[in-house]
Amino acid sequence: MGRLLRDLDRSGQSVAAFSRDRGIPANRLYWARRRARQAEAEAADFEEVTVIEDTAEAGSPIELRLPHGITALLSADFDEVALHRLLALVAGC
Repeated sequence: MGRLLRDLDRSGQSVAAFSRDRGIPANRLYWARRRARQAEAEAADFEEVTVIEDTAEAGSPIELRLPHGITALLSADFDEVALHRLLALVAGC
């Protein structure tokens, strides 16, 4: 199904015309495209984390580098709820 969706995107045709030309029900392509977009959105919610140095002492601050050059310095006892709210705000920017 992934190949069909790529072919659809490259064709420049509407879903109706593309499906008609290939004998595929249009609703099947709409469903597959919606599922693919949902999967992409869910995958975009996660970022790979890389530990640069593992020399931190207990209680030392944590530096969190976010996309777009944003850096957050967190105390060792940071508030998870506040961090979650901050990340949601940053994601909306």
